[in-house]
Amino acid sequence: MMLKIGEFARLSQVALKTLRHYDALGILRPSQINPENGYRWYDLDQLTDMMRILALKDCGFVLEEIAHLLHTQDEDALEELLQQRMIAQQELVREEQTRLGRLLTRVQQLPMMQTAGPLYDVALKHTEPLTLLGVRGQVSTPEAIGGFFSQRGATAQAADHHPYQSADPPVLRRDLAG
Repeated sequence: MMLKIGEFARLSQVALKTLRHYDALGILRPSQINPENGYRWYDLDQLTDMMRILALKDCGFVLEEIAHLLHTQDEDALEELLQQRMIAQQELVREEQTRLGRLLTRVQQLPMMQTAGPLYDVALKHTEPLTLLGVRGQVSTPEAIGGFFSQRGATAQAADHHPYQSADPPVLRRDLAG
């Protein structure tokens, strides 16, 4: 059964302009074109191809990829491309979930910013693995802090027979729980 372009467009729920574009790109050509008036006619069986085109577009394929897949009819190539598209989509979802987490954190920070003033922006960056050594101690006066830090180098070398490099300035933490 042959369908006029308008009927085919209605059945496939695609715009006439889209069907003309697909014809121009060679993705889905009409079964017949009347040479006298240029009317396009589609075979009812072409609805299957149209549905496949729409499904591939929905999966994120571009028209050039779709044209290649329709012409080759290579199921192995289609499966491989679908697997690649799925992996890419999963990575995109992970990136967007990370972005969403940052947005939620910002929204949660808004009330604090109004009461405590502006907060520092924090950016997480990936670095090479780093071995850290922590030394804890308690000093009774601020003057005793210097002696504590001069002893930390000897403790670090004794703990791990590797040369110790000082991180200047040292990191101080004041416990607030006391």
